[in-house]
Amino acid sequence: MGKTKYITSMGELSRKDNSLCFRKNGKNVYLPIENISEIYCMNEISINTKLLDFLSQNNIIIHFYKKSDRKFKKIQFYFVFIDIIRIFAS
Repeated sequence: MGKTKYITSMGELSRKDNSLCFRKNGKNVYLPIENISEIYCMNEISINTKLLDFLSQNNIIIHFYKKSDRKFKKIQFYFVFIDIIRIFAS
């Protein structure tokens, strides 16, 4: 079972080979995919569709939160469409 990762800094999260790469202030932090079960993004994070597809293939849940009025509110996304896109792309 993988660990839960929390990203509290602004940056860019992307796929790099078979791992995740978090880029912040020009520095890369690599996260092996085998050790992750879910990711909590607590700040502004840039992502792309390659990352979403990779997370979907590896059954990794990603949560997005935004800060408002000194509280964090969860942003709801539904990624069912990723599987549909994968079917049409085949």
